Amino acid sequence: MSNPSSILQCHTEPIHILGKIQDRGFLIGIEKDKEQITHVSENVDVLLSINANDIIGRHCKILDQLITGAGFSFSRYAASLCKGDESLPSHYPVVTCNDDASYYLVHSFSSNYLIFETEPVLQEGDVSDKIFEIVDTVIGQNAIADIMDAAVSEIKRITGFERVMVYQFHNDGSGQVVAEAIDLSMEPFMGLRYPETDIPRQARELYKRIISGWYMKRVELRRLSFR
Repeated sequence: MSNPSSILQCHTEPIHILGKIQDRGFLIGIEKDKEQITHVSENVDVLLSINANDIIGRHCKILDQLITGAGFSFSRYAASLCKGDESLPSHYPVVTCNDDASYYLVHSFSSNYLIFETEPVLQEGDVSDKIFEIVDTVIGQNAIADIMDAAVSEIKRITGFERVMVYQFHNDGSGQVVAEAIDLSMEPFMGLRYPETDIPRQARELYKRIISGWYMKRVELRRLSFR
């Protein structure tokens, strides 16, 4: 049986504000009103060949010569995003950093900040396209049950995982497996319920925020593409 003190510790662990990123990419935060760089991950000294302290507090145009691409201007792109320009392409741009590595330039918003993160472009396959392929299939369904079944099936197909589940949170904090796709050799978990302590409350809220953000972003991209 779990120790009550360890359960309490799980509920208070700040997993949503760890302050770290995967070192294969970097992060840059820009204040929208001033288009000024306010946050930078330390690894830009390796991935962009510039010290983080040298660009914090500067206008984002300082990155125009560091983050490049065919017909791409980082500062113009950031300014368009800050102003809500709906004419931008419905895909994340591929940019070159350090005159060598290629990255997807992924953006999101947090309060009054525009957050950029980079994800390396893989040589085999396009991760961004695969993710959007999953989301397109899922949101193309009408019934909730069909959406969940499509989600687990598509994710399992692309990832090759032995088991993919949809875990529904109930009002009392407990959870239940409401959809799954598994290998034939696996024991099904469909319908099983788990107590609130199985997933800490801050983890539940984080999962909901991530899924909601991905869904709304893709719906917006689809809306723009059909104009």
